Amino acid sequence: MVSESPNIPLLRTKLYRPPIPVDHVPRLELLERLGKHPDRPLVVVSAPAGYGKSTVVSYWLEGCGKQNAWLSLDKNDDDLHPFLAYLLATIRTMFPDAVKETMALINVRNLPPEALLSTTLVNEIEKIDQKFIVVLDDIHTITNKAVNAFIGLLIHHPPPSMQLVLVGRRDPVLPISSLRARGMLTELRMQDLRFTGDEIVQYLQAATKYEIEDEITEALAKKTEGWVTGLRLAVLAMHGQENPGQKLLELKGTTRYVVDYLVSEVLDQQPAGLGRFLIAISILDRFCAPLCDALCKTDPLLAEAGMDGREVIGWLQKNNLFVIPLDTENKWFRYHHLFQQLLQRQFHGDRIREKTAELHGRAGDWFESRGFLEEALTHAIQGGHDEKAADLVEKYRINLLNDDKWYILEKWFRLIPKAVRETRPALLLANAWSAYERFQFERLALVVEKVTSLVKPESTDPSLLGELSLLKGELHYWSGEGALSLKCFEAARKQLQEKQGLVRGLLELQYHLALCMAGDTEKAINGLDARISETGDLGGIYLSRLVAGLYFVYYLSGDLLRGRLEAKRLQRVAAHSNIIYTETWGAYMMACTHFQANELEPALAYFTWVVQQRYIMHARAAVDSIAGLALTQQLLKQHDAASLSLTLLETFAMDLGDAQYVSIAHSCRARVALLGKDMTAALEWARTADEKTAPAGLFMWLEVPTITQARVLIADGASENIKKALVLLDQVQQYSENCHFVNQVIECTLLQSAALDKTGHRDKALTALNKAVALSESTGWIRPFVEAGPSITGLLNQLQKQKAAEGFIQRLLAARKHHQSAVGGKFTTQSIKSSPQISKSAPPSQPLVEPLVEPLTHRELDVLALLSQRLQNKEIAEHLSISSVTVKSHLRSVYQKLQVLKRREAVLKATRLGILPLK
Repeated sequence: MVSESPNIPLLRTKLYRPPIPVDHVPRLELLERLGKHPDRPLVVVSAPAGYGKSTVVSYWLEGCGKQNAWLSLDKNDDDLHPFLAYLLATIRTMFPDAVKETMALINVRNLPPEALLSTTLVNEIEKIDQKFIVVLDDIHTITNKAVNAFIGLLIHHPPPSMQLVLVGRRDPVLPISSLRARGMLTELRMQDLRFTGDEIVQYLQAATKYEIEDEITEALAKKTEGWVTGLRLAVLAMHGQENPGQKLLELKGTTRYVVDYLVSEVLDQQPAGLGRFLIAISILDRFCAPLCDALCKTDPLLAEAGMDGREVIGWLQKNNLFVIPLDTENKWFRYHHLFQQLLQRQFHGDRIREKTAELHGRAGDWFESRGFLEEALTHAIQGGHDEKAADLVEKYRINLLNDDKWYILEKWFRLIPKAVRETRPALLLANAWSAYERFQFERLALVVEKVTSLVKPESTDPSLLGELSLLKGELHYWSGEGALSLKCFEAARKQLQEKQGLVRGLLELQYHLALCMAGDTEKAINGLDARISETGDLGGIYLSRLVAGLYFVYYLSGDLLRGRLEAKRLQRVAAHSNIIYTETWGAYMMACTHFQANELEPALAYFTWVVQQRYIMHARAAVDSIAGLALTQQLLKQHDAASLSLTLLETFAMDLGDAQYVSIAHSCRARVALLGKDMTAALEWARTADEKTAPAGLFMWLEVPTITQARVLIADGASENIKKALVLLDQVQQYSENCHFVNQVIECTLLQSAALDKTGHRDKALTALNKAVALSESTGWIRPFVEAGPSITGLLNQLQKQKAAEGFIQRLLAARKHHQSAVGGKFTTQSIKSSPQISKSAPPSQPLVEPLVEPLTHRELDVLALLSQRLQNKEIAEHLSISSVTVKSHLRSVYQKLQVLKRREAVLKATRLGILPLK
């Protein structure tokens, strides 16, 4: 199984605090400065490599009296997902039950914005009732904008219980001057870390065990400028010399020349072959004895040292040669970063330089054999083994897909040079799956075309051909070509191995959906039932796709009640297999069936819960869920809540960076405006919209821009607009009937009925309405009739006089009357939470989430509560033990999030939303 979560052995090495060197010189002045302001939220220790930054901080932590944890960063963490995974793991070493909500937010397909992540984490940290310190070492390796933005937001409103320590070669990307001016920062820099003359004497005496002449001490102080690594190299270079330090007096030139000379001296003093051994393992960011053996033991040139990996590591430790343990088991180690770089310089001009690629290859093989796939891939690429790296991605890509980790596969694919990946069909399929998961069918079509041109059916693995057939079938299905998609899926079923997993489950889901699209719904239902019976309860992700397929078949064929039963079964499968992605789909399906049945309260509860998990969902379904929430709220006359949901929808769509989702957000806003009798706003959008109809945009989706455009144009009533609406609806109707999307047929037929009635074609209008009633009667579709417009009431009354479906029409008329007579509603549910919660239980029966673009922090909620008591800024500051300036900063943030301008407006809106209690 492949996972993006940090594996335990690697995690332990990253969270291990470096021990204090045996030749350490206590630096009491620096320790006092670090501990002088324990309430300052940020400590920055910034200096070039080799100045003892980590040693000073580590020594300080030993006596600080607070819980503390250490995270060593590297270039592989320069991405928000792994960075957050390791940061949360660091906090949980101290508080195992902490930050659960934030952990749930990062185990998703679409990572939430940095603002939401930071606010959620701050809120959770504020629940920790004791002071603690988190150290992020080598912060300079982080250059990613998203990671730096997250750290900046974390510091902007810092939790009072946590002190963050950033250690690196350069200042972190933060407003250092502002933080310093606000009294939030403690800092140590190169000039602070340089050894003084007395400290140099003290260090040399401790390191050499004998007196060093003043002349040599002064020379070292001048040449190293108090640089501790230079001093340590000098001590190692002097070891065993008859006249220690004499050569140092004769050294001239730049610091780099002096350092290179010292490294050469150190290596030349080692036993034969050992120097080359030490240089060889410098390609490793971390090493252990078996890994060292894998690199060097079978190589005659490197084996000349006569020691195995265990003995070499022991020798390094004994001689204090810049090796740092990474775990308590004394298994994993790394070089000091600067010493590693200095050793790597020795590759130039040395025979071992020619072996660099070979060494990386051996390292990659070793890491792969132990399941460290990221490191295996990194070494393959660093060693120039591009084809080998491609082999690695191809080898594990199906495992990633079956674990639903397509986004990791996407990242791996991008690491392979374009010249290599463009010639390998299996590798290109990794890109195809990324396009499919993102619903980017134009990109998918291009990749499928490229793969098709490269494969030779007679010599290609049948499983690869099966994947290609599956993806071709997807393109045909989402284009509405049911027969062609069915042929492709049938071919894929023969070519793909009968192995339960996501890929096979998706194939079975799509094959039976294609049967439904081709008009053979009964065969689709029977086929899925049979597959589910064969699978049993242990099918996990495979079973989830089969049950989801059965739901889709029922829902698309108009059977709400049976669809709801399958949605409930899907939730049970998800709970049994602990698949939150599937659980969220199940809740979304439940929301849709309640929404279409006009059961708005349970629909609201399910949509609310799903929107909390929007980053877990498939992006298109997440967008539809937020739209469904806004529509449900508007139908319930919860206008303010609907407005907030629309803002959330637009922000979410823009964050996804896909024009189709932004279009859906704008469409939904127009539809909500129409429901709220704001014809001007709705018509302004409808007149300029240029929406295209396609099966991929219809399917089961609640918000379809083309249908909404027609809905608004019909409501306007202008002759030209109604004609345009009928053209749009004819297109949608044709696609929907060809695809057997009964859900959309009902919607379109009702709107056609309303449009035809407005053009004076009463008989045709009644015929269309009778068709919609017939499709809806046995399965309980109510909401489309409620939303269809005022003229439908008269048509229903006339249809009822013709003795058509009298009982059902009475239900429809009653639902319409109830909707029209409903009065404006305020939230009457319990207080709305300000940050999303991921729950493993069923969705709540009442809405619990405030759909703000960015939730309020706990401190902002405290300020808001005191504001409601009519306290002034100074009084609020005294209550919270903060400054008036900080209160103003919190208030600005509160106003922005609530979208208000004044104190009283903030209190009123927060009360209306349930954030503050009613008085």
